[in-house]
Formats: sequence, structure tokens, C-alpha cells
Amino acid sequence: MSGSRRTSRRGNRVRRRYRIRCRQTVLLDQKKHVTEMRLQLYKVQEHAYLLDFQKLHGNVCSFMHMCGTVIDQLQRGLSRSSQLMGRRAERGQW
Repeated sequence: MSGSRRTSRRGNRVRRRYRIRCRQTVLLDQKKHVTEMRLQLYKVQEHAYLLDFQKLHGNVCSFMHMCGTVIDQLQRGLSRSSQLMGRRAERGQW
């Protein structure tokens, strides 16, 4: 995986882009099947973000499977971090 962050100035705004490029290789029927996608994160409001999935290479089914895996992992991570925040709040640790 590779990631990049680019900042550009337009008028009085500063726009930052966060991109990650992912590749998955699966051996199926003695053939290598490669699926590549790009994830780009946009901040749309103060506490709201949009994650854009873009298929770069590979078939649609593999791409959709990769998207589902990413979403599942993000949900697991968010639930873990909210559990940790709840524990800290109970103990009064901030």
C-alpha cells in the first residue's frame, strides 16, 4: 500500500487530499488475479468524512469484496476506539 497527502491552496481555503492505493492478488485456477483500488478521504463537514472507493484494475466482484473488507475493518476499528473512549470516560481519564 502506498499513501500520499497533497495540500493545495485555492483562494482562502486549504484543501488536503488523502489517498491510499491498495492491491490484492489472489491465485485462482492456477492464474494470478490482481485487483487494485484507490481510497480517497474527503472532509465534508466539521465531523463528517466521505471515503471514495475507485476501481483501478480487476473485475467488479473482487473490487466489491475488497470494498466490503475495508468497510468491515473500519467499523471494527471504530467500535474498538469508541469502547476505549467509553472506558476512559468511566475512569475520568481524558
